[in-house]
Amino acid sequence: KFRPYRPDIRLVPLGFAKEIFQGKKIRCKKPHTRPVVGFVGGITRRIDYRLLAAVVKRLPNVAFQFYGSCRSDVFDKNGALDKDVNAFFSLANVYWKGAVSKQKLPSVISSFDLCIVPYRISDPFNTYCFPMKIMEYFFMGKPVLSTPIEELRRFPRFIHIASHPEDWENFIRLVLSKHWPVLYQRAQRNIANANSWERKISRLTAQIA
Repeated sequence: KFRPYRPDIRLVPLGFAKEIFQGKKIRCKKPHTRPVVGFVGGITRRIDYRLLAAVVKRLPNVAFQFYGSCRSDVFDKNGALDKDVNAFFSLANVYWKGAVSKQKLPSVISSFDLCIVPYRISDPFNTYCFPMKIMEYFFMGKPVLSTPIEELRRFPRFIHIASHPEDWENFIRLVLSKHWPVLYQRAQRNIANANSWERKISRLTAQIA
């Protein structure tokens, strides 16, 4: 968009902390015998709880796990969870696991069958963001389901974009009925590696020099 005005604009990698994931011994423990759809990140108002509630109710035999700390914006003035947030986490097949250290993220994500980015797209900040959790999901070779975040449309093979509960349900059922291709997993890890902090600093340094 801006290159006609500034032809010297350059894109650099994102800055994925692959050293936390690379070479780690992964201990995959599934606390449920049923499939797991997972999310890692802050529990905030960025999440579309109404969409998720509709999806969760359609898939009672799927466990939905959330790892992350609650931010201040999900609490009311009395210190209790907002009504819709509390209602969502009260659903029988939804599990809020609390905060998790970066060192444990590889094992957590490896236990997911499918990863989600359920951000509210009514907020322009969400619509045009690039969630760094994508590279964590990719490094672990997981299929991803997201609301319509523009930056994620560049990965159509690995990220399914949908905004309606029925579309989310259909994609989750489809993924859980098949094995995610090893070829996709390798390609995803290559993308994550290409977006390491090392690559980012190297590219920036090369442009400055």
